[in-house]
Amino acid sequence: MPATSPTLDATATCVADFIDRVLSSAKVTAVDSIAATELTVSQLRMMFVLARCAGPSPVNEVADGVGLSLAAAGRAADRLVALGLVDRREDDRDRRVKRLSLTDTGHDLLAEQFRVHAEFVRGPLAEVPTDVRTRLHDAVAAAAQYLPAAHICRP
Repeated sequence: MPATSPTLDATATCVADFIDRVLSSAKVTAVDSIAATELTVSQLRMMFVLARCAGPSPVNEVADGVGLSLAAAGRAADRLVALGLVDRREDDRDRRVKRLSLTDTGHDLLAEQFRVHAEFVRGPLAEVPTDVRTRLHDAVAAAAQYLPAAHICRP
């Protein structure tokens, strides 16, 4: 008798349970790591949007990418510029347009967040037997091919 495939709901529940277990068994939480930056969620989201951009982006496009008003995005950008995480320059063709980009310090901060995130996941996975971890890797790698790419430039 052939084995039946799990339903989509059963797979979603299984994946959600796995993520919950990884999150609950990690030694350091991602929230603690982000809180240590003393940045708001909107400011961090702006930095992630900028990390996906090929070059300096107009403030209004960053605001749209984060879901903020232009005024709120401007205030968030002011704080990021003051911290040296983001650079703001006038557009070469239209001085009214301000373009934002991550500074080296901003890239370094995101790289550290990605490192902490990887360690956050690595710790609990170290407890999984190698043969199970290998099968998990193969299954996740195969499934990832069907999902949109993350499009974040990881330094």
